[in-house]
Amino acid sequence: KKPAAVRTVATSPTLSAPLPVAKVVSPVAQSLRVRLGLEDTNKPITISLNNSKLSSGQDYLSDLPRLVQVLEELAQVCLIIQATSDEEECVVYETIQNLMPQFPKHRCLLHSLEVGKVAIVRQVIPSVHIEFDRNFCEKLKPHVRKIVWVDGGCVGSVESVELTTTQAESKVKSTATSAAANNSSSGFTTVASFGDILRL
Repeated sequence: KKPAAVRTVATSPTLSAPLPVAKVVSPVAQSLRVRLGLEDTNKPITISLNNSKLSSGQDYLSDLPRLVQVLEELAQVCLIIQATSDEEECVVYETIQNLMPQFPKHRCLLHSLEVGKVAIVRQVIPSVHIEFDRNFCEKLKPHVRKIVWVDGGCVGSVESVELTTTQAESKVKSTATSAAANNSSSGFTTVASFGDILRL
């Protein structure tokens, strides 16, 4: 019995593969890449969210969609959130879906205990980890090159993101000065909100 014919597609020697399209990166993302020291964009960026604040209103998460949008220009973003029950898991997914409908569900990484959170971060090996828990920042320092601690309840705004670099630097100069000593002594960057990360 003769073997079944295998269908082949001939390629023309005169045709070449399409050239890769360069990814367009906004000025805000370019500036953030430099300030965060992002060298390996193949590694993801992780953002840890405070589960207890997810249902407390929009203030805590209001700047998150814009931050994720900008970071996605540089690398893949994963959200790390605690969920100790099926009900909490549903609330987490629903909250993120309502806030960012296009965000992939599989990049919401859930854990029930802190040890699970540590395991996730160490497995993902992010280029940058954004964290709300200072104590957890300390635990991650040996394992993550760049950590940003979001302190202050995330009540900031991203309105100055559209300003020129000079205007933005002038507007946040006092905040950056007061945080400089803390950043140098703690070993990680400290900001007051998700929006402030965009103004680093």
